[in-house]
Amino acid sequence: MAWEYSEKDYQDSKITIPAGRHRVRIASITPKISKTGKYMYEMTFDVSGYSSRLFNYLVFMPDNPKMTNGNIGDIVHSFGVSGQIDPELVPVGWVGTVGACMVKLDEESRSKISYFVAKEKAADLPPWKEPEHKQECHGDPNPAPVPPAPPAFYPSVDDADLPF
Repeated sequence: MAWEYSEKDYQDSKITIPAGRHRVRIASITPKISKTGKYMYEMTFDVSGYSSRLFNYLVFMPDNPKMTNGNIGDIVHSFGVSGQIDPELVPVGWVGTVGACMVKLDEESRSKISYFVAKEKAADLPPWKEPEHKQECHGDPNPAPVPPAPPAFYPSVDDADLPF
């Protein structure tokens, strides 16, 4: 099978989310343990009008509850979700909610979440817009046709019938 290279797909893959304020939607939350042994959420965000995604980590720091509660509060006030959560479970009602964030570009021009924007300060942002062409992380949006499944029963073959 020959691979059909697409210059347009290559150029599209280089488009990043520009710096500035954007509406974002929580796409997924995965409870994990950080390298330092603390509970954390690995969070993935869809960005209004873009097929790219942003990532963020919410680390639960028992030694610094003020910082942890501040980070949770930023999410609560941006997305309108509850702050009562269990670090070992995906919080009920968070995935799929829309909020806003400030995006910054790092030294390699990669888009990063700088901070979450409170709902009242994001009122002037345009409403949520689905991207024109959403690329899924788990596969090709236009996969090749799938060959038919093999039969459930294969007839038995005697070694004497084989030509080699």
